[in-house]
Amino acid sequence: MARLLVRTADLVVGGSGDILVTEFVGSCVVIMLHDSVAEVGGMAHVLLDCSRGTEAQSQPGKFADVAVGALVDAMERRGALRFRMTASIAGGANMFPAITWRALDIGARNVQAVFAQLSALSIPVVMADVGGSQPRRVVFDISSGMVRVNTGNATPAR
Repeated sequence: MARLLVRTADLVVGGSGDILVTEFVGSCVVIMLHDSVAEVGGMAHVLLDCSRGTEAQSQPGKFADVAVGALVDAMERRGALRFRMTASIAGGANMFPAITWRALDIGARNVQAVFAQLSALSIPVVMADVGGSQPRRVVFDISSGMVRVNTGNATPAR
């Protein structure tokens, strides 16, 4: 059993007994995929909606348009099957709610991009805790598939 920290722009895959944790999820979106039969799960802490250039090659977890497919591929290498995968997502906050210009709402753009990628791959979303204006901390237990999200000033999940 390992507790694995997933940093911003990271992508991590684990197996039975592993717990994936990420913190400081503001406008970023955390994508968690789970195959309960293979007991394989993964988490990507996506920073931006769209990759531009070669940076996506070195940091596939950074961009929504690349991270979902990269996470599926990494999980399949560990024995997961896409048709059994389910998704949970969290984040996408508007960290500057006083700014109402939609183009600056990075969180909403990230959420939209993640939903689009999951839909394109026919992966159902079973849990979404998105939007708002508070940061989140996310804990994903791969064995149970359980996701805990702490928002704002809530006591961190341990």
